[in-house]
This record gives sequence, structure tokens and C-alpha cells, in this order.
Amino acid sequence: QCPDYPAGQVLETLAAERLNAIMVSSGQGFAHLQACAGADWPAVRRYPLLVPSARVAELARASGCELIIECQGASAGALIAALAHHHPD
Repeated sequence: QCPDYPAGQVLETLAAERLNAIMVSSGQGFAHLQACAGADWPAVRRYPLLVPSARVAELARASGCELIIECQGASAGALIAALAHHHPD
């Protein structure tokens, strides 16, 4: 079930928590992110997005996401490996 956040909440939380990327673990999670962002989607889609698969990456591309990092899975290990590969320092 998609959470029900007030307008502006997703972008406000990203800024307040000083987050520099977003991770989704499924296509449904991506759809919920987009729905929750609502009118703020153009700003939210500029954040780097970590996704578990090529299928979710394609959904993100089709929705205008600017930087998509495929993690080859949704596990913590897959996330860490993708981050290490993307930012090797």
C-alpha cells in the first residue's frame, strides 16, 4: 500500500535529512516514490536513484530519472558493491 504523505513531504524529507541519493527495492517501491513525490517529482527525479534491476532502471528512465545506478539485487551487499563501483574512493 502506498503511503499517504502531505504534498511536499518527500522533497522536504530529502532536504532535511541531507540525503544525496534514493534507493528503491522494487518496481512497486519506485511507483510509490513517484506517487508520493507528486508535483515535486521533477525535483526528486534529479537525485541519484539506486535500483535492484534493469527492469526497475527502465521504469526510472521512462519517468525521467537523471542518474540511475543498477545494484544487481536488493540486498545490502548488492547496494554496497554498486556504491563502491560508482564511487571507488
